[in-house]
Amino acid sequence: MMTSDRRVLLYFAWSRPGETNASIVVIEDRFPAIFELRRVFFPTFEPLSDPAKVDQGIAGFLDHVQKPNFVAFAAQAEQQTGHAVVQIERVMDDGTSTLLDDAMIRDIDTIVIISLDSLRTAQTASASEIEAVRRFLDEPDHVAIVCPAPRHRRSGGAYG
Repeated sequence: MMTSDRRVLLYFAWSRPGETNASIVVIEDRFPAIFELRRVFFPTFEPLSDPAKVDQGIAGFLDHVQKPNFVAFAAQAEQQTGHAVVQIERVMDDGTSTLLDDAMIRDIDTIVIISLDSLRTAQTASASEIEAVRRFLDEPDHVAIVCPAPRHRRSGGAYG
């Protein structure tokens, strides 16, 4: 297979601690915990039932369900481009923030922004991130994809 030599960045625009530390007693506007997913979809997710191997909370869902949704994409992109896909989380477990900036995207041709963050954590692109992406898109062969589209609250606070 011929490779395209493009470089891809997969950017998870979430606050990992903001998501994983959400109260599990509040159902609205949070990711599910693994134990909840196992109960709802029994026995599909039973391979994730060992608490010694898999965090049974929201972190387990992010690591073993959400992020693996993008494994096939990253593998195919790597195969087609000849380069490993760079994967970055906006805010990591230790609270370290990594915002999109010129240095991060200097050698990138395609940015895929995964905006699966909850409304509760109030993740929004900063002015400097928006400007960096605008400069990035000034190059005719650069592509930015945001998925899924941002959700809007309906009255009552439920997902739209």
